[in-house]
Amino acid sequence: MLERIKMSTETLSHDMRAPLASIVMIVSLLIKSLSKNNTIGKAKQKDLLVQIKSQANLLMNFAHDLLDIR
Repeated sequence: MLERIKMSTETLSHDMRAPLASIVMIVSLLIKSLSKNNTIGKAKQKDLLVQIKSQANLLMNFAHDLLDIR
């Protein structure tokens, strides 16, 4: 039983950390590019923002699924 709980906790931790790590990395790239005069193109900025939205949606759906468990 404890082993099963441990595995569930590890899966839960990974499922939350992976999208968060992606969001942090992408936002860091955007901030870095905007902090310098070496800005990236608008198309690339849009692509990065779409990736952020996608990862945030994964987290939101995961949270909803987690909270809907009864």
